[in-house]
Amino acid sequence: MKSTEMRFFFLASLVAGALAFTCGDVAGDSSNTAYTCPTGYATDAGASATNLPSGDNSTTDANRDACCNGNVNASITPTGFGLIANSNYAAAVSVTIGTALTAFACDAGYSVAKKADGTTDISITFGAVNAADGAFTTITDDDNSTAILNSATCVANTYTAVTPTGFGLIAGSNYAAPVDVTVGTALTAFACNAGWTVAKKADTTTDISITFGAVNAADGAFTTITDDDNSTAVLNTATCVANTYTAVTPTGFGLIANSNYKAAVDVTVGTALAAFACDTGFAVAKKADGTTDISITFGDVNAADGAFTTVTDDDNTTALTAAATCVASATGTGTGSAGTGSAGSAGSAADGSTASPAALAAAGMAAIALLL
Repeated sequence: MKSTEMRFFFLASLVAGALAFTCGDVAGDSSNTAYTCPTGYATDAGASATNLPSGDNSTTDANRDACCNGNVNASITPTGFGLIANSNYAAAVSVTIGTALTAFACDAGYSVAKKADGTTDISITFGAVNAADGAFTTITDDDNSTAILNSATCVANTYTAVTPTGFGLIAGSNYAAPVDVTVGTALTAFACNAGWTVAKKADTTTDISITFGAVNAADGAFTTITDDDNSTAVLNTATCVANTYTAVTPTGFGLIANSNYKAAVDVTVGTALAAFACDTGFAVAKKADGTTDISITFGDVNAADGAFTTVTDDDNTTALTAAATCVASATGTGTGSAGTGSAGSAGSAADGSTASPAALAAAGMAAIALLL
């Protein structure tokens, strides 16, 4: 009896050993019939000896994953909402069957647009992947009354008041102060301001060029770069050179006689005009109250040509002209009594009339008598 049981156990063991279900021999009978991979999968040649997790040739995910590899479908363009600009789904992607699609995300420097409530991010999800070819759809849950397009679902970030590094800020230019930077939008080309001219390179004829380093999408940071090759480097404070315009005649109140603005003056952009002053020996005229000096100020300088205006705050009833705004502070002529005194009238005695000698003698005697 014991011998019979041992023989049975031995035979059962042989059968069990012979019926080892593997990826390369699903029947377990050494027929080497390989596991049949489902659509979208290919046999994993290296898994031939791998036991089927299910213990048989059943079509299960466990058996599939043990014996098969998902097909890789290159360059799949999603349908539905389609490609989404400035995201990890802005272009066709590779799809591996059985591997989850990468979660949607906007690129660095871009933020996903909001739903109708203005606070909740729009979500992008995916339809089921077609195992035969990897096709899939993108799906938006946008609920705005005007649908947000796939080209506007990821919104470029704008960073305000970014100060460039590298060559840094450049005086007298459109990069003299921090600027706003929008990711994906080219920086404004460098230019000196009106009234300023870019400095020259070592050959004295070629303008220095200012370019920019790449914008950091995370914060908008960028660098300014100069190609200056002068032996003594031109600083960022001197790369834009102020224009000087010679012999500029002010308009408005115009030239003002007997002052430092009696003739045309040179004007340098960015340099304040000299304060108005009457010449030595002259004083500015008074306003209507008789005590307050008239003030002369200037309009803005036109950077393109140096033009400017002189401005008077004269409030006299009869306006003072530019020729009378600076008056002599000490007159060289006057109308004093010496000019109209009695001595002058004596001169009128010789106006052509003739006095008799007797009359003259009598007058002389009368004068002597008075002295005695």
